[in-house]
Amino acid sequence: MQQLKKIRHEVESNISNDQVGQAIADLEEMISHCPHCDSHELNRWGMTKQGIQRVKCKTCNKTFNALADSPLYHMKKAEKWIEYTKLMWEGVSLRKSAEALNITLRTSFRWQHMFINALASFNPSELTGVI
Repeated sequence: MQQLKKIRHEVESNISNDQVGQAIADLEEMISHCPHCDSHELNRWGMTKQGIQRVKCKTCNKTFNALADSPLYHMKKAEKWIEYTKLMWEGVSLRKSAEALNITLRTSFRWQHMFINALASFNPSELTGVI
């Protein structure tokens, strides 16, 4: 039974990594300007510890990555974001979410507020066509 739980956790972790990694890779392809000065003169500048491409602006010499304009910038443990949002939608408490994902209660609290604030600031475009 314990082995099945380990395997399930490993598979779910890999699926989450692939989804988050693919989303970040898509964002990396869309980097066209510096979020600091709007310059279009950019150079690739290594990778972050999480494997995200860093970019350096030739104009202002600041570095950033694909998540620079998002609430996910500077957040760690990307492999747990998707599972955390699932727990949020299910109404699981902060403490139980923290225990389930092996994160601190403080991290659980910060993530919950970050995700809620991100949704609150989301303004969908108008619906068109057949709905």
